[in-house]
Amino acid sequence: MGAAGRESQKPGGTLYQGLAEHCIKDPARITIVRTIPGDTSELKAMGMLVRPDGRLVMAGGESATAAGGRGGRKRKRELPAVDAKLWELLREWKLEDVADELANEGIKHVLVLDQELLQADVEQLTVGRIHKKRLCKLLAHLHAARQERDEQERLNNADVKQVLMRMLAEPVSAQVQCEGCEQLEKLGRAAPDKKTAIAAEGGIPVVLAAMKAHAGDAEMLVQGCRVLANIAFKNDGKKTAIEAAGGIPVVLAAMKMHKGHANVQWKACWALTNLAFNGDNTTAIVASGGIPVVLAAMKAHKGHADVQGSGCHALSNTDNQIAIVAAGGIPVVLAAMKAHKGHADVQEQGCWALSHIGWSDATLQKCIKDEGGVDVVRAAVAASGATAKCKEEGQRLLGKLAQV
Repeated sequence: MGAAGRESQKPGGTLYQGLAEHCIKDPARITIVRTIPGDTSELKAMGMLVRPDGRLVMAGGESATAAGGRGGRKRKRELPAVDAKLWELLREWKLEDVADELANEGIKHVLVLDQELLQADVEQLTVGRIHKKRLCKLLAHLHAARQERDEQERLNNADVKQVLMRMLAEPVSAQVQCEGCEQLEKLGRAAPDKKTAIAAEGGIPVVLAAMKAHAGDAEMLVQGCRVLANIAFKNDGKKTAIEAAGGIPVVLAAMKMHKGHANVQWKACWALTNLAFNGDNTTAIVASGGIPVVLAAMKAHKGHADVQGSGCHALSNTDNQIAIVAAGGIPVVLAAMKAHKGHADVQEQGCWALSHIGWSDATLQKCIKDEGGVDVVRAAVAASGATAKCKEEGQRLLGKLAQV
């Protein structure tokens, strides 16, 4: 049929009426297979346009816009033959246009998309380059999420006893001990009952033995400190068990052995922080020379915010303010706060440590004031990112310093 074929020139003809009826109902059903020059006014009068590919479309409709027309109100897009979850995911990633093709390939569900469509398969799809790149990114995102779920499931199903048995079977292997500590830390973090199981199955002495046997392996010590910190967190019984097994000297020995290793210092301070939430343990930390070791770590790694924050936190939990001041703790804490003004955790832990030092002793409060503590604490409290704890401890300390 021509775009303005002679048979359509009779307004009252049957063909004209049928053409008008079917075009208006569904213009996409009619394809122009051969164009004959002539008057197209009748098609225009019916609101029709002829796209370059020979399809009839409504003027101003969604298809007309795609064909280069200016377009009016878009027609509501019909949902493709994929399930609602996959459709929403594709919409989120701006991939609605590939939905039909995925459905044609038998991919109608997110699970199928994740498990059956490979990156290499994307190149075979007849979609644009931009859509292919987006689809590849979506697949990478889905695969990473699946791997994380699988790892979490593996950890949830892991047996603490099996991990410890492997560590006991190969005590000379630093890799086995390091991997074992890493897995124990993940297990304890994933489920509270796993922490109980680690202690109940004799995990604390196994971890400490590994740290002693491989004292020269910094990564091994990092993982060991992480396990101890995790087990001790908010559990007085576990704190006591770690101290009784000689855990505090082992942690401090790791810090002394690897003074230049920031991660060892950071995780060791974290372990001491959690262990120090116990009266007997704070005494043990001070007696073992813990305060100078923590301060040495902070001095050696002034630019490492995590070392500064965990160091301040460890000092705030150590129940011997006079020993902290005697070891030069106040200027070290203030230096940390000055060096990391924009780091909320350093500011919070610094205020907490200073507040702890100046809790009730006017002499110690004067030491803080004389070292320029008022300006530093005032700046921390006034900072836009100051935490509630920072403001609480800082304002409490400022109130006491105002009376000195």
